[in-house]
Amino acid sequence: MEDFKILKLVKKFEILYKKIGVDYDTMILILRMKLTMDGRKIPTVLSGSQGNDDKDKNQFKRSLIYYCILGLLCMMMIIIDVNIMIQMTIYFGMIMFMIFSVFISDFSSVILDVRDKNLIGIRGVGLKTVNAAKITHIMIYIFQITLALCGFSILASFKYGITFCLVFILEIVFIDIFMITVTALLYFVILKFFDGEKLKDMINIVQIVLTVVIVVMSQLMGRIFNVVEISSEYNIKLVHCFLPPMWFAAPLEMINKGSVEKDLLILTMIGIIIPIIAIIIYSRISNSFENYLIKLNSSESKVKKKNTLAFKLSKYICRDKEERMFFNFSHEIICKERELKLKIYPDVALSLVFPVIFLFIAGEKEGGILNALNQLKNSNSFLTMYWMLIAIPSITMMMQYSENYKGAWIYNVVHIENKKSIYKGCIKAFIYKFIIPMFIICSLIYIAIFKTKVIVHLVAMFLVMLITIVGSFNSTEKNLPFSLAFSMTTKNQNIGKTLLLMVVVAVFAMVHYLLLKTAMGIYIYIGVLILATIIVWNKGFNVKEKS
Repeated sequence: MEDFKILKLVKKFEILYKKIGVDYDTMILILRMKLTMDGRKIPTVLSGSQGNDDKDKNQFKRSLIYYCILGLLCMMMIIIDVNIMIQMTIYFGMIMFMIFSVFISDFSSVILDVRDKNLIGIRGVGLKTVNAAKITHIMIYIFQITLALCGFSILASFKYGITFCLVFILEIVFIDIFMITVTALLYFVILKFFDGEKLKDMINIVQIVLTVVIVVMSQLMGRIFNVVEISSEYNIKLVHCFLPPMWFAAPLEMINKGSVEKDLLILTMIGIIIPIIAIIIYSRISNSFENYLIKLNSSESKVKKKNTLAFKLSKYICRDKEERMFFNFSHEIICKERELKLKIYPDVALSLVFPVIFLFIAGEKEGGILNALNQLKNSNSFLTMYWMLIAIPSITMMMQYSENYKGAWIYNVVHIENKKSIYKGCIKAFIYKFIIPMFIICSLIYIAIFKTKVIVHLVAMFLVMLITIVGSFNSTEKNLPFSLAFSMTTKNQNIGKTLLLMVVVAVFAMVHYLLLKTAMGIYIYIGVLILATIIVWNKGFNVKEKS
């Protein structure tokens, strides 16, 4: 088993562990095992970025590189010299969000682990040792993630003096403890009033949001100061007492000014008192929290009613009886499989974000979005919605993967006259569940900006989307739906198909743009697209599945 360097740092506190009654040697053995297993996990920030050849690599160490890059972007808020209160409020807001999101998305399994108590506790290992291993395990990740996110910022803080830097470091440590406590209390409340499924759903949502925020930050960081005008003057209001980033920004503002102000002192005291109260509350409910964690392993769950809307619409979506059967079958699997949705929803969310980002950029060229809405209404910037189609390859590719892939034997048992009905029904279910809602939301945003004149163009884009879905499907290997394990995902191949699709979509967008110069061009374009869609959907699924 690998000898982790971080455990040498833990050894410095060996005497402290022994004084509180912890079996230090056993705790180290547990930690070494946990760290070894963690090296095989794939952090959310790296999800979908590796192939099968990375199994022996420590994924967490790779993720630290990404956190360092994010930390480098966050450091820009400290380097600029405008107003410390505003700068540090924005900085702490970003850091607190990142730490909170990373804890929930990647390390909830550590905080919510009940296996240690059941598996290790019954083998003669004391509860204190088990809990000490869990807490130390969490603190190891806190140290590494925080150092990656804030390391560059700590160096940059020397710009304002040694005292500023020391207080800054102390606040980062305090924020770590505060965010862990808040996360645990949030879990406690959810588990108290709901079941474990609600908590798992919340964790999935945070994972999706984290993925989207990372991409959006990378796109907008360079333009953020063109959108938000930072004033050199800042007035504290009552509502600011409810904003945690301001609690931690206040003492740094006093240090920078070299004077103590009443309002800033109040915010500083709140920043000390509230986290301490949160820690005390958590210490009081920790035993109850461990009992509520049993809900995570509870097999009891309410039987969900069949989605009557999807079932009723299937009669119109799929005229063929076999195709309708596989539409309903696929829809049920999509609704139940949490990991499948976790793989797809980040791409769906990004496909909604990217058109808005590029619309934002188009508005920026007109003098900023707020000042350019009128100009946008009379422009052709609605063509940026073609960027929404980037999610199609990922969605069509994921239809062949499942948590319960071993159940694919059912295809060999059920007599199916026409194999293409399997693919067609499945892909229609994916369109219904993921692509249609995505398109409707994006369309509503564009209609709100460009008014009703854009509707005819949205119809053309929808037809292009239907054509590209079939094209993307035909570019993938024809494995039966839900017949492969997620570990067999080949993202590198998917990236190539995404780039190819972007070229095809760019051609459609260019044709669309050129036809805008003619009076009836868009209507002729729609007529051709309707004919092409009918042909493609009739002929595009005549394929043989991979044996």
